[in-house]
Amino acid sequence: MRVFAAATLSVTLLLGQAVAPLPAPELNQLYTAALHTFTLVRSGTAVDDPATGIHHPASHLSDATPADEPAPRSLAGGWYNAGDFGKWSMMAAISVSYMLHLRDLQQLHGQPDPNLLIEADWGLAWLLKMQDPDGGVRQKIDSGTYQGLGQSWGHSPDQDPTTRRATPAATIPTADFAAVLYQAARAYTPLDPSRAHRFRQAADAAYVWLGQHPNTPAHDPFYADDDPKEELLWARCEHALTTGRDPDALAQQLTTLTPGEVRWTDPSLLGLYSLASSPAAPAALKRAATDAILRAATQQAADAARRPFHVALPSDDYWWGSAERVLQRGSLFAMADHLQPSPLFHQAAIDQLNWALGNNALHHSFITGFGTNPVQHPYHWTYMALGKLMPGWAVGGPNASPNWADKPLLHLQQMGTPPELCYLDLCSREGSWASNEGEISEEAALVFLTGALQLGRATPAKTR
Repeated sequence: MRVFAAATLSVTLLLGQAVAPLPAPELNQLYTAALHTFTLVRSGTAVDDPATGIHHPASHLSDATPADEPAPRSLAGGWYNAGDFGKWSMMAAISVSYMLHLRDLQQLHGQPDPNLLIEADWGLAWLLKMQDPDGGVRQKIDSGTYQGLGQSWGHSPDQDPTTRRATPAATIPTADFAAVLYQAARAYTPLDPSRAHRFRQAADAAYVWLGQHPNTPAHDPFYADDDPKEELLWARCEHALTTGRDPDALAQQLTTLTPGEVRWTDPSLLGLYSLASSPAAPAALKRAATDAILRAATQQAADAARRPFHVALPSDDYWWGSAERVLQRGSLFAMADHLQPSPLFHQAAIDQLNWALGNNALHHSFITGFGTNPVQHPYHWTYMALGKLMPGWAVGGPNASPNWADKPLLHLQQMGTPPELCYLDLCSREGSWASNEGEISEEAALVFLTGALQLGRATPAKTR
């Protein structure tokens, strides 16, 4: 475990400044490693990776036949979301969306990476399994209790002793599903029309279900979000772009919207970026979405430029997932820079990645295998059970909130540690899941950010 002295904060904050981007070879290595982590956290298949030494037989193959259905069906597949063996539809949808957006950018610059589509395929195949016959989509598969999480500790996924369950369908995962399946239908139309048709049918069924169930809660104690308006907005954006329906009302809604970065509680930026980056979008919608993204990026980049280390995170915003929010805001800046190239946006995107790589108050990288003093003990099953590190895995980051804090982190907080230093590079039964875990929607932001920065600042071309 690495513990950091609070007394260093005043000095390091004064020293904080923007720094140059990673050299191209290192940026490419980080992008490649970050994308490869999705392969390493696949469920329902054997993993045999000589480069990292991560090996295990096929896992959770009987995942997790819904108890409320008369006929069994397989829900195996997908990605393990975080440090345990839970699988969430929302995080998978966000991750696939980032991959498809990055693929579009790469195609514009003549640098498509086939591995992006291979990994997106894996996520889409599992998402389709999570859809019920009536169009609704189930939120998650996991053990369902803290006791179950504890029982999984130290086991590789193929040896997980817990009983797993799939939660009922709910509005939020169904909206995320509809959104990303519409996006996938457009992406696959020139590649595989039959699959594109399947994706479109699934998205249409989910969209109809949403009309009948506009606020069906998931009652998930681990991911408590009972307000579906942002997920419904993402679905509405992708539906309008795919079908051409209701553009005027949506454009009016977007004219007053200033979005935040992508969060699992608010993925709407992904839909706005679909509209802003597509020449197929109606002119009013494209303009409204572009303006909304540029408003958000301009304000956040200007604020970041005035802070130590140029980080887009105020001191009172260091809580669970601070490193993810920095990477997500970096992705917002990268999106804005490709819509309207600007030194402000481009440098802000670089600064957020550099903060995650160690240009921060701790002088500590929150990404395994890269940067200054990188994470050595991520709170993740690959390290718990197998003793192996996945290079390119981003962890949670400093967390000054006592809510849901693990015991070691809570002790650090109670010592009066400044928010920027409330972090423990620790993986043990007691913690520190609240500062050192990470999950796939954060990893997807890292993939998108590093992939977009690789492309430089060329004038954007037309997208699908």
